[in-house]
Amino acid sequence: MNKNVSINQNQFSAWAARMLTELDWSKPWEFTWKRFRVPRSLDQNALWHVWFQEVAEHISSTELLDEDGTPYTVDISADEVKHLCKSTLGYSRQLILGSKEVTLVKDTRDYTHEEGKAFQARVQAWAATDLNLELKIKEKNQS
Repeated sequence: MNKNVSINQNQFSAWAARMLTELDWSKPWEFTWKRFRVPRSLDQNALWHVWFQEVAEHISSTELLDEDGTPYTVDISADEVKHLCKSTLGYSRQLILGSKEVTLVKDTRDYTHEEGKAFQARVQAWAATDLNLELKIKEKNQS
């Protein structure tokens, strides 16, 4: 019997009593309690992929100037933009493993809905300020 249940405080007592009476107590049981979190939405994910493509196209078609004023362009893919945004604007943590300093980047699949909204806002702000690119949120994707 494997049951994943999300309940509020009012439902807990009745659910727990019913659940405990259904168990086969001749076998050992392990219980795990963890806080429920709303995962990032599929609409957020779809919007980000549109944005990463827009940023890649914008960067690839924009002429930049090096320190000497010589123009150049950068060819970058949407996937590279995604990795750039995750590593610089996403959630990460630093670890020291022996003599190596390592940065672990949290995968966007593991973002909560709120973390996703914050990441989305940082990507949008970065594009506007550093790239002079306005990334729009379609009404459907504002969740």
